[in-house]
Amino acid sequence: MTDEGRKRLKAIKEFTELGSGYKIAQRDLAIRGAGNILGKEQAGFIDSLGYESYTQLLTEVIKQKRDQKLGIKEAAKPKTRYLLSFTLDAHIPEDYASEADRINLYREFADCTTDDDLKSLAKKIKDSFGPFPLEVANLFAKRQAEINLEDTKVFASFEEFMEDAKLVLSKEYSDVLDIAKTTEALLKPLDEDIQSVRFTDRQFIILVRRTPEYLSDLLYLTSQLKNAFYGKPIQGKESEKQI
Repeated sequence: MTDEGRKRLKAIKEFTELGSGYKIAQRDLAIRGAGNILGKEQAGFIDSLGYESYTQLLTEVIKQKRDQKLGIKEAAKPKTRYLLSFTLDAHIPEDYASEADRINLYREFADCTTDDDLKSLAKKIKDSFGPFPLEVANLFAKRQAEINLEDTKVFASFEEFMEDAKLVLSKEYSDVLDIAKTTEALLKPLDEDIQSVRFTDRQFIILVRRTPEYLSDLLYLTSQLKNAFYGKPIQGKESEKQI
């Protein structure tokens, strides 16, 4: 692979998780120069993405520039409050889908904002590409945890640090009958991975260590805290299923 090809691939990998077609197009333009967009000299990025995906990205850039000149603001899409930090264990492998398909799939992951959205995407991917490898299953777990954190009745805030992550539960959560006992029970499977639990100003503050089990710990924790709040049965960590 040429140096230019490696740079393009790096640009795709850097931005696919956010589904940012505009940034990919910008980076490619910086790597190869403007060239002749419509002529035969324009080959590199089209070869990498495929004509359909390339024209889609190009259309996005043109529309965004035109709207900016006309003073038109793009309609805001619903987004989750939190995006977990990227992990090498949660991605779409190169041997599972083509580059063009991976870019589109990352975009579809970003567009999922409900459990039903995620289930529909899971069915679509399985039907099109077959059973999930571990990395894709982890990507679903990552997005499910992000969607769980959207529930403001349960989660007041969430913040990631280098060594741990801080989860602050809502005061409304603390008002649930016998919630302290229930919370203690659901935290037991994570005993070694929980750095500390405090109760301050009617709020639980939980620090979760960022161990190799961090992603599965967070999925379990956010799912079971929601179950506790809504009066649903608490499941053991070993029974926590990814989509």
